[in-house]
Amino acid sequence: MNINIYNKEGKKTGTYDAPDNLFDLPFNNDLVYQVFNAKLSSARKNYAHTKTRGEVRGGGIKPWKQKGTGKARHGSIRSPIWVGGGTTFGPRKDRSYESKVNKKMNAKAIFTVFSNKARNKNIFVVESLSYDSPKTKQGYALLKNLKLDLKSILVFGVKKDDNFKFVFRNIPRVTPVFIEGLNIVDILQRENIVFSKTAIDELVKQYVTKIKNQNVKIKNINEKSNLKTNKLLVSPTK
Repeated sequence: MNINIYNKEGKKTGTYDAPDNLFDLPFNNDLVYQVFNAKLSSARKNYAHTKTRGEVRGGGIKPWKQKGTGKARHGSIRSPIWVGGGTTFGPRKDRSYESKVNKKMNAKAIFTVFSNKARNKNIFVVESLSYDSPKTKQGYALLKNLKLDLKSILVFGVKKDDNFKFVFRNIPRVTPVFIEGLNIVDILQRENIVFSKTAIDELVKQYVTKIKNQNVKIKNINEKSNLKTNKLLVSPTK
């Protein structure tokens, strides 16, 4: 998959040869949906919390004696059936919504989305995202030269890029992220992706062998299953 490389003036200076096993994968809607929901669930914080009858203040004395009053028997005014009493089966803050996602599933989902964006020409590579001064107008000028102004954009840089986050963080609908903080939620929430050349190099270096080995394992498993199936279908000659 070839992705165009631009300079800060928005002029094409070459093409980036992205590995097909990372940027030319078929879209897997079920996988992306599962990983996206799992990431949102894991980031969810539980604030709702109700008190049980044992946690509500008061109610330590029996309101009236057990017999002889003609009233229903009660042992505490903090019983759930009393006004001001505890809550039965209410939400509790100790509940965890965390959902586990395997590393291979997460990586495959991310590059499935990247592949879809690459096919739709929504990925841009810039030679450098390093700036001498933290001026927002420099970042806005770059996006304008790329004809991406007023669009939703996720910009990936590296920590070595000087003033990278300062240049882009105040631009509306633009989110600057270090490549180490890559996650599928940010990618899906933005239409366009801008990489620095250094950032996409690090990304490919980190994941190309993982995805490649995963595809080889799947291929070997499929070949073995096909061989077993063929042996069962072929009857022995007598």
